[in-house]
Formats: sequence, C-alpha cells, structure tokens
Amino acid sequence: MKNSIIFTCIAVLLFGFTAYAQENWQLYDDFNSGQIDLQKWEIDDSSATITVENGRAKFVHEEGHVLDGSYLLITQGLKTLKGIKATITVESCTGDVRARLASFTGKIGDDYVYSSHEIRADREYILSSLPVLGPAPDYVFKYAYFSGHYKNPLDFMGLPFTMWMVLSRDQANYGVEGQGEIEFSFPNKLSPTDDYFKGIGTMSAIGVGTCTAYFDDVYILRQPPSPAGSLLLLDE
Repeated sequence: MKNSIIFTCIAVLLFGFTAYAQENWQLYDDFNSGQIDLQKWEIDDSSATITVENGRAKFVHEEGHVLDGSYLLITQGLKTLKGIKATITVESCTGDVRARLASFTGKIGDDYVYSSHEIRADREYILSSLPVLGPAPDYVFKYAYFSGHYKNPLDFMGLPFTMWMVLSRDQANYGVEGQGEIEFSFPNKLSPTDDYFKGIGTMSAIGVGTCTAYFDDVYILRQPPSPAGSLLLLDE
C-alpha cells in the first residue's frame, strides 16, 4: 500500500554537485549581532522561547506541545534557496524533542513532501526523513516517503554538530560533518511546492520532554547554474 512505502537511501553524493555545494555556501546569519535579525527571520515561538545568547540562537523547548514546533524561518530569497546548513549543539534534551533543519520539498498531488534533518537525543542518532503531509492548513502526517539515520549511538550533549540538507524535486541530500552523507532520489519528480517554509528549530510529536538547543553559523545554498543534469529548483 502507498502509506507503507519507505525507500532505501543511497549513501553517495554526485561529485559535481557536492563540489558546487562546498564552494558556494553563503553565510546567512552567525547571530553575532546579539539579537534575532527580523530582516532575515520570521519567529515562530509557539512551543519554545527563542533568544540569542553568546552569538548563538537559543531554543528552550517547553513541555506539553503535541505535534508542535518552534522555528526561525528564513525570509530572504526562498524560491532560489535549496540548501540549509547550521551548527547545532544540544545542551539538554528529554522526551522526543528534536532540534532540526526543516523545509518543504515539493508536492505529490495535494500532499506536501516535508524534509527534516534532526538530532534525536532520545534515540542517540541523527534522523533524515521525508514525511508526506496532507493539504494545508492542517498538514496531517500521512506516510513516510523516506527515513534513515546515521550510526547509533551518538553522544550529543554539549557537542556541536554541523549538519546540512540540499533539496530539489528530484533528490534530497543530507550531510553531517564527520558522520557522512546520504542521498535519496525520488522515483518520480515532485510537483512544485507552494509553501516555501525553510528554517531551523525544535519540535515534539508527543509533547513530552524539554530541550535546550543552540544554532550557529547558518549557511544557505542558492540554485547553481543549470547545465544538463544539474538539480532543479524546488519551484521549477
């Protein structure tokens, strides 16, 4: 059945695109201003308190928020933005609260393909996933298109992890410095998204647990030139 399909990842990235990404990441925000720059970020703090502390964005996720998250949402150049990279440090985390990079990737009919690259401290691994969500405004989870995680266990508390994801309607690419990279190719090209949600934040599915996590040195990757075989824009 459709809702039971989970595809296997291919743990090799295309060399050409990897080289492009390494050379073309652009610093978006290092938070050294001491405050959240409202020209760069939209604040969604429905389940966490978000501040800037010692040059890092600090999320203090509260207990009791079921299927709810808090985010700093990127506001600049969303239609050409295809990659997000950040250094994430989890100070303390309980329950199923996770710190993540998140984005809509494309659509399958009326459903949205969401992308999450997250630290799951409760399970001691980093999870990369592509859940399919129902139509707006509820975005109800329907099934997992892809889910895979890095080697288990990992010690997270107080340690920085530099993580990135690069997305198109053909592929989803995930990486963690020192841990490796994952590539997932969609069997069928996704339709363009009409929701350009892209950001950093925290989220809990069951509303149990708290988490304090820091985000620093957020980089973005724009669409590369378009020779034959290059990845496509999310909204092409």
